[in-house]
Amino acid sequence: ECLRLVANALVAGSRSSDRVGRWSDREFLVILANVDHDTLRTIAERYRRVIAQSHVAAEGDEISFTVSMSAVLAMPNDSIATLLTRSGELLGDSQRAGGNRVSML
Repeated sequence: ECLRLVANALVAGSRSSDRVGRWSDREFLVILANVDHDTLRTIAERYRRVIAQSHVAAEGDEISFTVSMSAVLAMPNDSIATLLTRSGELLGDSQRAGGNRVSML
């Protein structure tokens, strides 16, 4: 149920040109075109806030949760591998810092 909520929040917060997909068991990947650093941060923070304010009903209780996120801008010499490596490193930074945050360069 939590993964469904995250997926719905990402899709609802995305533009028609954005692409949202499941990346692994507990990870999603969002590809945004035509954004600068500030716009990327604004969008990522909006995703984070919406998810943090959401709740899932379970056995009569409401469960809240947060997400750790990374956001990277593609540079001219980047490959898919370098983007994913940088994103993974930043995601680890968010997780080690306690979660509920977006890490970017």
